[in-house]
Amino acid sequence: MDSKLDLILSKLIGLEQDVGGLKQDVGGLKQDVGGLKQDVGGLRQDVTTLTARMDRQEARMDELIAAFRENWADISNLYRRVREDVKLFEDRLEGKISQVNQSIVALKDSIDRQDFRSDSLGRRITALEERPSSFFDR
Repeated sequence: MDSKLDLILSKLIGLEQDVGGLKQDVGGLKQDVGGLKQDVGGLRQDVTTLTARMDRQEARMDELIAAFRENWADISNLYRRVREDVKLFEDRLEGKISQVNQSIVALKDSIDRQDFRSDSLGRRITALEERPSSFFDR
């Protein structure tokens, strides 16, 4: 019976050692779980930080888009005004050219009505035109 008791005691001691090893393993796992919880907490903080940065970036993009739209409207209005100003300038220039052409035609008609050859310069021009050129005869 002693031997049975010794056997039972040795098995109990073995079980106690196994339980002790399991307790150590559970303690290690608890430490690992604690480390994982800290890691998850750090990741949550990182995600919160990144979310805040993304929100700021989105707000900045919205501001840039609004500024672009405003500038685009300004540029569009400026282009329209420049185009209208160019059209007005062309119309005024066309009117001035028409006036100049009319003045030229009126001046030509006035010159044609006058006998410009009646003055001394006109007589000299007529004489030169009627005289044969000796330069070409050579």
